[in-house]
Amino acid sequence: MEYEKKIKSIFKDSNIAFTQQEIDGIDYADFGLNNITEEGLNLIVYINNDRYCAKEMALLAGQTCPEHRHPRRGKNLEIEGKEETFRVRQGQVYLYVEGEKKCRKNFC
Repeated sequence: MEYEKKIKSIFKDSNIAFTQQEIDGIDYADFGLNNITEEGLNLIVYINNDRYCAKEMALLAGQTCPEHRHPRRGKNLEIEGKEETFRVRQGQVYLYVEGEKKCRKNFC
């Protein structure tokens, strides 16, 4: 599939050392929307458990990751939702979250 070739190329051209197993195991997530070229996320997963995930993500230009949540859970919501960390390695990303607008350095 041409789409998968484009995503593999993004990861391979990133100057991050991936194993062939990681490249072969890329997770192409369409969130059940069946429109992955516009609404999707492509992942190499290092760790993913109930509390934390560490992943490399790649999106095509103009592609968006659908809004989703990692809410508190458990019978009395005593278990916190998943924590995520994002670092942009290449390109530009817009992240929308609830709350007051916050700016860092020259980015706003």
